[in-house]
Amino acid sequence: MKYFLVTLLIVIISLGLWIGSAIFGDNTIEEKNAELESMVASSTENRPRVLEPFTGYGTLASLKDYAASIECSITYKASQVEPPIEGTYFIHDGNVRGDFIVPAPELGAQVVTSIISDETTFYVWTDIDGESFGTKTPIANSESLAAQEPVPREAKVQYACKAWTQIDGSIFEPPAQVMFQNQATMLEGGMEDGTIE
Repeated sequence: MKYFLVTLLIVIISLGLWIGSAIFGDNTIEEKNAELESMVASSTENRPRVLEPFTGYGTLASLKDYAASIECSITYKASQVEPPIEGTYFIHDGNVRGDFIVPAPELGAQVVTSIISDETTFYVWTDIDGESFGTKTPIANSESLAAQEPVPREAKVQYACKAWTQIDGSIFEPPAQVMFQNQATMLEGGMEDGTIE
């Protein structure tokens, strides 16, 4: 009789655990995991993935639609009479870095202009005769941004892109040796912020 009661107790406990896991436990967790995976997949399924190099003609803004880190060579021609601007454009985790060779006829040369854009701030700086000059602007201030971009984000460019596999996140950090003026403060005729090494 004692053996029967122990066996019955084990069967009841096992049955209770099985019913409990079916109602509250593993199925719910599995369902939540499946739902989460589905949400992640649907958020990126409409974004093209980069497996092979690709070329095209479109905006810099459209390149942020790719669901991978990419490195692009770009050529921008504002008009038929102006010389082209050429450069390299990197995109990774919502951050953008561009380095452009910009014709500067007034200087009788070309200058290198670089940009970094993250979620909140747009940085642009130019190297002229070994000196760097830069500004920073909140992303929300789109009117100021358009005036500072060496290649407008919404302008059409020729591009050749590939997956960026050797990612160096440090290129998205503004250089410490450039003194960035705050665009809003600069317009008011005031302060500089940043450091010079």
